[in-house]
Amino acid sequence: MVIWLVLLLALLEEAVASKSRCYSCASSNLQSNFLSINRGPMVRKENPKVFDNFCNGDTWIIREKSLVDCDGPCFKWQQIVNNSGDHSVMTIRGCYSKMFDLTKEKTPKSPEFASCTESKVDLNCLADANVIEHSCWCQEDQCNKGQTLRLPMLLLSSLITLLCALQ
Repeated sequence: MVIWLVLLLALLEEAVASKSRCYSCASSNLQSNFLSINRGPMVRKENPKVFDNFCNGDTWIIREKSLVDCDGPCFKWQQIVNNSGDHSVMTIRGCYSKMFDLTKEKTPKSPEFASCTESKVDLNCLADANVIEHSCWCQEDQCNKGQTLRLPMLLLSSLITLLCALQ
């Protein structure tokens, strides 16, 4: 009985996940030239719903005014410039298929599963300075709000099924 309930939950999650709500915002310092600035993922085709520095961290404050419906993955990109401990942050969150032109080669392809990438590059022009970039794609409702991705429901359901089978 428990296994059927878990499988039903997994199927329900997949049906609901086909359309989700994503945070659509960007840091205030991107507002003047968002579509053309040469920072972050390229070939942006749509401005985010909100430009606000709360997009850099706690999105709870801008939740109601920044949520958009999305037929594909939600996305978060963040760049942190660390200049000897002084951090400058730039963030973009949105519905990937709405914000970026997926037909262009310069646009990074979204993975089939929720995942994140991170890169760190030292700046040769400044001592003790580096640039850290995070990019995350996810498929759940409001999943692009935090620093990390939540465990997908299907994986959680599989884990519960496995635990029940082992008992």
